[in-house]
Amino acid sequence: DMGARGPPPRHFSPIFLQWLDCVWQLVQAVPTAFEFTDRFLVCLYDSVLSARHGTFLFNSAKEMAEANAKDHTVSVWTEILATVDGLVNLQYRPVEGLLITSFDSNTVQLWEAVYLRYMGDEWVYRDRFAEFVFFPEVEQPAAAAAGGGAAPGGAHAPQSPSLPAAGGAAA
Repeated sequence: DMGARGPPPRHFSPIFLQWLDCVWQLVQAVPTAFEFTDRFLVCLYDSVLSARHGTFLFNSAKEMAEANAKDHTVSVWTEILATVDGLVNLQYRPVEGLLITSFDSNTVQLWEAVYLRYMGDEWVYRDRFAEFVFFPEVEQPAAAAAGGGAAPGGAHAPQSPSLPAAGGAAA
């Protein structure tokens, strides 16, 4: 129960956002084992906080039905299914049996596209996902618009699909 009807309630719990981070960690560890990309996870993360989709505005199906959310909001899945380009992992290979991987403090990564996109050269991270309808139109900072590290048209163009390491420079 967020956003559109006022500020987030005091009882807002970020459990789903934490779960998305856990899924992102698995995608980084075994990228071919998932049918979706990290862009998909960022879109879901932002949808939870945006209050644009009825999918994440309520605490239960009962609350959603009482508010007639289906009549007044769009499902996040409607927009995702209409925007699947870039959300589907083209390197996906089904895993037979259980997906086994191990994590320790050396393998867990910071999800920079979510947690660092508004720090420093924020547009490097934001532009990577900007073509999706989940982001409102915003004006780019003067440095990016003037071509400082930007591709033609003012948009950053990372050379690889992976984000730079923490503290690293973007391509």
